Amino acid sequence: MGIVAALLSEGLRQNRLRTALRERHQLVVATSWAEFLDLCDSAPVTAAVIDLRDYAHPTFDELRKFRLRHGSTALVLYISVPPVSVQDVFEAGRFGFDAIVVGGEGDDPDAL
Repeated sequence: MGIVAALLSEGLRQNRLRTALRERHQLVVATSWAEFLDLCDSAPVTAAVIDLRDYAHPTFDELRKFRLRHGSTALVLYISVPPVSVQDVFEAGRFGFDAIVVGGEGDDPDAL
């Protein structure tokens, strides 16, 4: 069983992800970027799920640093369209996200 760290404040998204993971992985949710980093630094995280609304940094520098420190961790971007802009998604993709989940469209637990 691997650990999936999530920076997701929305309860519905947490529940969908938890349901999708079932008993195959342990979901650990952080409510801030600092808590998320502490979590990823303190445990062997298999995957990291990040909602850009919760990331809340004006640039992707922190994501770049995360990718350098945790190069083998799969990164999954969880977004809403709108309010996340296409440019933000493109920029995030440049920093090594392995997958994108669109809230309300592609986040059915069976699809995840």
